Amino acid sequence: KEEPKKEAKPAPEKKAKKATMSEDEAKKLYMEAKAMEDSDPETAKKLLQKIINSVDPESKRYKKAKELLEKL
Repeated sequence: KEEPKKEAKPAPEKKAKKATMSEDEAKKLYMEAKAMEDSDPETAKKLLQKIINSVDPESKRYKKAKELLEKL
């Protein structure tokens, strides 16, 4: 009898989403959020959250956005 070949299991998906925003786009949004952190912190938070949800968690922009969000 031939043993059935074991099928290769697909790699487990990482929790991190694929980046849906370019670093340039994230940088632009970050600069906007940074500029309005005092005048309009609510909008700044929304922009930062958008960056966090759209870039790779390993990216520099993600870390900076998260840091600034925590300060607001």
